[in-house]
Parts: sequence; C-alpha cells; structure tokens
Amino acid sequence: MTYLRRAFWTILVLGTAYTVLGPTFIGCGSAWVTVRVRAIDAVTKDPIPAATVTLISEFRTKTPDMLVNPPTVLTAETDKDGYATVKDMFGAGFDNTGTSIGVGTSSVRCQAPGYLLAETRLSPKGRLRFTNFLIYKQPSSIELSFSLKRQ
Repeated sequence: MTYLRRAFWTILVLGTAYTVLGPTFIGCGSAWVTVRVRAIDAVTKDPIPAATVTLISEFRTKTPDMLVNPPTVLTAETDKDGYATVKDMFGAGFDNTGTSIGVGTSSVRCQAPGYLLAETRLSPKGRLRFTNFLIYKQPSSIELSFSLKRQ
C-alpha cells in the first residue's frame, strides 16, 4: 500500500512539473526555407556572377512529378555580386521553444563555367532549428557561401 501511495504521488508531482515546465504548444505543418548563396573565387575572393545555384530538395527528388508552385525557386543565377536566392517548402514541427524544419539530405549545388562544381547539405543533422516561436508563419532563411576552385 505504501508503494502504491508513493508511486501515485511521484506520478502526480512529475506530471504537474511536466505540465508547468514542459512544452505547452506543439504542432506540425510546413515552413518556407530561403537559402541565400554567395559564390566567390577560392583564390581571389572575387564574386562569381552568372553561377548556377540549385536547391536539391530530398522530398522533390523522391517525388519528381511534384508541382513547383511560386514562390518556390529551385534554380537561380548569381548576380554581379555573386548572390542568388533559392527557396522551397519543407515539413516543420514546432513548440514553445522554437521550430525544427526537416530538410533531410537536401542540398545546394553551385556551378559556374571554368570552376569545379561544389555542393553542400542544408544541414548535417537533417534539420534546421530556429528558436523563434511559430517560425512557420515567418520567413526562415540561411546563408551559404561557396568558394569555387578553378578547373
């Protein structure tokens, strides 16, 4: 009987602590991820205009017939300062501590004439973590820089 009473009080205290201290809002949905890329020459550090930047979304790779709707931008060309922006929607989960956007093995590729192709994953962990609450309603962006080597 004492064991049951102790177990009851332990569960009650832990449950109350989790309710008070734990996440109070949990949800899932989708979020836009904007990737701003800068392409520069690895030696001179000069910007590389007209480089092609491609967002390779893991989900779209698995379902190639998936429609591409605006404001999705999967391929862009860098401007005179070496900048380009690509954007797509990914699945997201959120709570009162922030948002996790599942990007899986999605990557960004950068290539330019006379340079070796470069590619990097959006996140080595397969997710992007933002501490802004409900970021799925706000723009979320990351910046990547590519130092391209000449062929």
